[in-house]
Amino acid sequence: MRTKKQIEKMMIGMFLGGGCLLSSCHSVHMSAEDRLQGDYQEAAAEVELETVEELTAFAYNDVSVIPYTVENIARGFTDLSDEEIEKYKVCDEHDQKSLIIPEESTEIQLNFGDISFYFYTIDPEDALRYLNITQPEDHKRRFLLSELAERFPKKDFDQLSREEVIKICDQAMADAEIPAVFENAFAMDYETLRKLQQDASKQYGEGFYCAPGSEYIEGSDPWNGTWNVKQWTKEQEAYYVVYKQQLDEKRFYSPIFPWIELFVNADGQIFYANSGMPALDLSQAKKEEQKIISAQEAYSMGAAILQKQKLNQSKILSVKLCYSHKKYINVEEKNEKVVGASASIIPCWEICFGTDVSGTNVNDYLYLDAVTGLEVQNGIY
Repeated sequence: MRTKKQIEKMMIGMFLGGGCLLSSCHSVHMSAEDRLQGDYQEAAAEVELETVEELTAFAYNDVSVIPYTVENIARGFTDLSDEEIEKYKVCDEHDQKSLIIPEESTEIQLNFGDISFYFYTIDPEDALRYLNITQPEDHKRRFLLSELAERFPKKDFDQLSREEVIKICDQAMADAEIPAVFENAFAMDYETLRKLQQDASKQYGEGFYCAPGSEYIEGSDPWNGTWNVKQWTKEQEAYYVVYKQQLDEKRFYSPIFPWIELFVNADGQIFYANSGMPALDLSQAKKEEQKIISAQEAYSMGAAILQKQKLNQSKILSVKLCYSHKKYINVEEKNEKVVGASASIIPCWEICFGTDVSGTNVNDYLYLDAVTGLEVQNGIY
C-alpha cells in the first residue's frame, strides 16, 4: 500500500515527466481513408454525430492553468468559515499549500503547482482503501463505469438516496468552483464490500481490499509481518461519485486522471475527494487550426476498437468533439517557487457507448485524436 507522500510524489512525477500521452505519438502518417479501408461502418440514424463545418478544429499551446486554492476546496467540502480557513491553512517552504485541523482529522493538500488536490476527513491510508476497491484486483487499468455498475449493483441506501447524494456533490463542486459535470454514482454497500474483500484475500492475500482500520504489522523481517485485518461494516458504506472536467463548455479528457472522485458516507458527508487535473483557461492560449476527421469516420474507428476490445454488446450513442492533453502539464519554478503552469491541448472525438447492466444503461467513453484518428491512451512514464 502506498503512503500519501508516495502517491504525491508519483503524481508530481506524472505531471512533470516529458513525452507524449497519446498513442497518436506513433505512426501518424496514415490517412483517414487508409485507416477506414476494409472495416468502415456507417453510423445508425439514432447515433448523435456532431457536425463540424470545414472539418477543422483548434489545438492550443501555452494554455493557462487555473490553480486550485485551499480556500475554494474548503468552501466546497467543509463547513469552515472564512475566518477558520485563514486560521488553519498553511504554506511550507516549498510553496505547497494545505489546511489541517488535527482534532477533526480534516486535511486539504494541494500538490506541487496547485494542479491537483486531496481532501480528507479520515486517515489518508483508509481513504486509499476506498479508492482501491473501485479498481480491478490487478490495478493494471481502470474499471469501465459499466464494470463498476456490475460490481456495485445497489442503487440507493435507505438513509440517503442516489438523487440526494448527487445534489450534495453538485453543490460542493459549485462551491469549490470546479468546472466539471456529474457522470455517475455507485452505492458501495457493506455486503458487497465484504464479499469483494473475502474473494480478493483468498486469491491475493489477507491485506487485499481490506477495510479501513486494517494495518500491516512488521516483524523483524518486513516481508514476513502479520496483518490486523478489519472487515467492512455498515457504518463504512459510501457512495462513489465521479465527475468529468469541462473546458470551454466542452468535456475534457485526461488520460491519467479521467475523473474527479468523491466519496460520501450514508450521512451525506463527503469524507474523501481528489482531482489530478486542474481547470484550464484558453483565453490567452496560442491556437492552431488543424484539419480533423469527421464524426462519421470517428464512429467507424470507434466501432472497430470496441469490437477489438470485445465490447460488442455495447452500443455507440454519440460522437462529439472535446479536448485532451497533448502532453503533461508543465510546472515552472524559480528558486523553489512555482512561477506558472501551462498545458498543450488537442481536439479529440469523444465516443460515448452505452452498456446494459441489469436493465440500466451505463455510459462509458473512448477518445480519438481528432487529427490522426488514433486512440488517446496513457503513455509510458
